[in-house]
Amino acid sequence: MAASIGTIQTTIELWHRRHVPEGPDVSRALHIARLFEEDSTTPTFLRGIAWHLVREIHDAAGWDIPGNVNLSQCRGAAASLEHAAALLLGDIATEVAKSGIPVVVLSPSSAGRALFGRWDVVPAEGALLVPMVDSEDEATYFEALPGHRGVRWGSAGSLFDLLQRKTSEVELAGHMVRIPSPAFVAARTSDCPQDPSNVETVLFCAAAYSANEDGTWYDTPSVAQQLDRRTSPYDAALELGITSWLGLPVSPLSLLRKRFGRLFRRPNR
Repeated sequence: MAASIGTIQTTIELWHRRHVPEGPDVSRALHIARLFEEDSTTPTFLRGIAWHLVREIHDAAGWDIPGNVNLSQCRGAAASLEHAAALLLGDIATEVAKSGIPVVVLSPSSAGRALFGRWDVVPAEGALLVPMVDSEDEATYFEALPGHRGVRWGSAGSLFDLLQRKTSEVELAGHMVRIPSPAFVAARTSDCPQDPSNVETVLFCAAAYSANEDGTWYDTPSVAQQLDRRTSPYDAALELGITSWLGLPVSPLSLLRKRFGRLFRRPNR
């Protein structure tokens, strides 16, 4: 399989430098895109990310994508994701316009916007809209990624203060909405499977990298606890083997716990 933790790490690093590419970044982006293009098991969203990466990094370098490089699968994947995202964003915008109050958008698309700067880099599966009003209602269960299609409303409940602190305002179809911070996404996806082709896993890796870069990584354990995650972000990073990439210390006890965890891991993990 072309999608490995190594290729995901490289893709994320290159994405962060896509506007100011260094040294062999252009050829490295092309290499990853070719891998994703040629491997039929590569998920659509990874092919789409690879297409945007190649296009933007070539634009930044002032080069054209070589004519002899076939990236039709990647280009088509990006177009498909863009179309699906446009439909979902239209529905979100309609709901936000009717509400007349600040709204947090929790969805794969809003996580993608927070981490990649685009709403259309991951599948537009659905969205949970949370009005930013302080109420005594019970908080809606904030699953890592919505398990439904379309748009539904939830309640901030006891997580109101957390959402105020860990979201930021962006524009969506002429309306201002709030999206989760990298630290929030890292915490929310810390139960991700150890599968580099899984959307949740890629979002966790991208969020961990961004949170580490902006200095908010060490906020993630408390956020994960508030969101009732089973796995701490640190343990998730350890299981995925990305602690060195993030520059996180690893104690012998942590390594021992990881080995025992693999022996007694729950069946759904």
